[in-house]
Amino acid sequence: LSRGLGDVYKRQNLRMSEMISCPLRIGVALRPETENLLACFLHVYISKIVRRFRMLSDQTIQHVKLSSWADFAQAADQLEGWVFRGQPNEDWPLVSSLTRHLARYCPDTTLWPLREERAIRVFRRKAHVYLQDGSVLEDDLRCLALMQHHGAPTRLVDFTKSPFVAAFFALWHLQGDAAVFALNTPALWKAAPRFDPSLHRDVIDLRKPGNYQRYFANNNHGLVWFGEPNQMDARLVAQSGILVVPGMLDVPLETLLAGYDSDEPLLRKFILPAQVLSLIHI
Repeated sequence: LSRGLGDVYKRQNLRMSEMISCPLRIGVALRPETENLLACFLHVYISKIVRRFRMLSDQTIQHVKLSSWADFAQAADQLEGWVFRGQPNEDWPLVSSLTRHLARYCPDTTLWPLREERAIRVFRRKAHVYLQDGSVLEDDLRCLALMQHHGAPTRLVDFTKSPFVAAFFALWHLQGDAAVFALNTPALWKAAPRFDPSLHRDVIDLRKPGNYQRYFANNNHGLVWFGEPNQMDARLVAQSGILVVPGMLDVPLETLLAGYDSDEPLLRKFILPAQVLSLIHI
């Protein structure tokens, strides 16, 4: 039971039904009346955890609802060194394309690391046929960036140094109110996760050999790394791109960032109302 609760505590974004059933999947045989009592207890317990997490998230994320395009341009101009990501629906969480793919086709999150590992293995096995320099596949970050470039779902989350590139992607295929997330990379550079302050950015640097397997592939570390591969592809260059990499696929970036100690807010969310965006023509 304690193992089940610990798993729930780490993955606070699970649906309530999944949270309640989590301890029942660890091989404990319970009577029906005991299951009902346990479910009630867990509902209260998890509700407290979720409220606690939301309080932490509110301290980490600043929400700014804009009334005009000029407001966005002015606000973005003040965020020197920050990076941005646009999303056409402000209700969408900050997750990778791989997370969205796996959530649709593989509900069992315990299998996600295996699915990711297999996708990378198959890509490496076949992609070398089309590359002039196959050594790019030996570098974990460059390999993932190459996969992303060719449309494969990966754990990489694309951000850009340009707020207007991010706004373009927010407006493209608009679905109601849009959002542009701004990530405070100068503050995140100095920040560290509360569960282990020694795991700062330089230690978990994905450009160092072995760090992907050590800190990311097992999907157990509540970490966030950002940066660029040692060699960037044309897409990243054209979009002034930066890669943000979560240590856990089944937890949104905003949740992971809530677990970091920082004197400054790490994330700002600009909400662009549909009525404002209707006046903008792409």
